[in-house]
Amino acid sequence: MIQKNVDLVPFVKELSRFSRVSVPESIDIDIRLDGESFIVCCDPVQMQQTLLNMIVNATHAIESKAGTAGRIVLHIAAALPPLHLMNNDSWAFDKQPEQWVCISIEDNGIGMDSLVMGRVFEPFYTTKDTGVGTGLGLAMVQSYIQALHGAIDLYSQPGEGSRFNIYLPLLVQATAVDDIKQSAVHKGHGELVLLADDDEGIRGALCDILESANYRVIEAVNGEEVMQKFAEFGSSLHLVILDVVMPKSTGVQVARHIRSIRSELPVVFMTAYAQQVLYDSGEEPALMLAKPWDIENLNAVLALSLKSKRA
Repeated sequence: MIQKNVDLVPFVKELSRFSRVSVPESIDIDIRLDGESFIVCCDPVQMQQTLLNMIVNATHAIESKAGTAGRIVLHIAAALPPLHLMNNDSWAFDKQPEQWVCISIEDNGIGMDSLVMGRVFEPFYTTKDTGVGTGLGLAMVQSYIQALHGAIDLYSQPGEGSRFNIYLPLLVQATAVDDIKQSAVHKGHGELVLLADDDEGIRGALCDILESANYRVIEAVNGEEVMQKFAEFGSSLHLVILDVVMPKSTGVQVARHIRSIRSELPVVFMTAYAQQVLYDSGEEPALMLAKPWDIENLNAVLALSLKSKRA
């Protein structure tokens, strides 16, 4: 991970504009900032992925509740974590700073009962319809927040919506905020990339980063769509990035099909649980982008996969 000092105020303002790509116009996004500056130490790309994941989940919850005028509220304020989080050994805090910031993501969607709330952070657990996501999102969110010595809490009622509170330690004495653009992806030369991930937030974030670095991107949401896009654009592709766990054919199955036609085309596997899934399938890829990915990992994968194309 590339850790930076990030001010959450301009960061969240920019995120709200970017997230409109994933959120229908019928759903309002309300940004509430109770302060002029909240500086935390994090990887800005991973933090963007984390919050986009939460926003997309909130969108799905609203869309599951018929007749609702949708609203998502992102609220940032100074706040200590509740005692039940501070005293819970499972959070593995190695420090408890006096000042914390809370990032709250609230929706007025379908809500959850106590059974769902008790399992929502388990890997592969999902309440979504078949083919919509993999259930890995909130498990990865929790893992990343814990890696930052933070905590995440959930409040929800069936039919009343949900609120996730993310608590992070503030950098009280931070002297400067690192420019996020310093973590830029190596510039491309117009290479065409086929990117497949059924998680809209992750796929959208990676697509935006690649396109801003002068790569051309074709998106796919499942294995079947990858096959269709490959049939149409396969001869022009320079790189394929595949989520391992996808609906309608896994990334491994799709990769084998692609390699049977274009064995020289670089294929990158992308997933949080890639190692075990790939070993179970007998696949041993040379290139892998682990979730949650960071700019350093992405740059390494791009350099290795496209090196021969640029030579």
